[in-house]
Amino acid sequence: MKPVIVFDLVGTLLDLSALDPVFGRSFGDFKLRREWFSEVLKIALATTATNHYREFNKITQAALRVVEERYQHSLNDPQREEIFQALKTLPPFSDVPDSLASLRRNGFRTLVLTNSKKETAEEMLKHAGILQHFDRVLSADAVQRFKPAPEPYRMASRELDLT
Repeated sequence: MKPVIVFDLVGTLLDLSALDPVFGRSFGDFKLRREWFSEVLKIALATTATNHYREFNKITQAALRVVEERYQHSLNDPQREEIFQALKTLPPFSDVPDSLASLRRNGFRTLVLTNSKKETAEEMLKHAGILQHFDRVLSADAVQRFKPAPEPYRMASRELDLT
């Protein structure tokens, strides 16, 4: 059996700093992108800890509203849409394409396990030009529990016949 490497998507394979110019235009401060994504992770963790589930895109939207309220800076719909469209078109980190190709050449199975919807993740990977490097794309949405809850990892293990 080939060894398996499971990757997270955003922030591991895809570079969130590409959103900095969009946040700079929208808020006048590109550093708020980091604060926004921190809120995304906090809300996802709280959602999981309280045994609730919301689609990940709803969480990204809620986190943006938190930042807007915190800084008393209301964005208009086109500004919000620009952020979420840019999120779908993140580039890979510069070392990712060659590293993934090397892993595949050396016999590793690779997959993505993400909190995003599977279709969204596949679209993001395709846009980044790296979808072909993965055997599978799995979404925590399938078990309606976000990482780091054990359910997404158990699902991945079952899907890969590792259990």
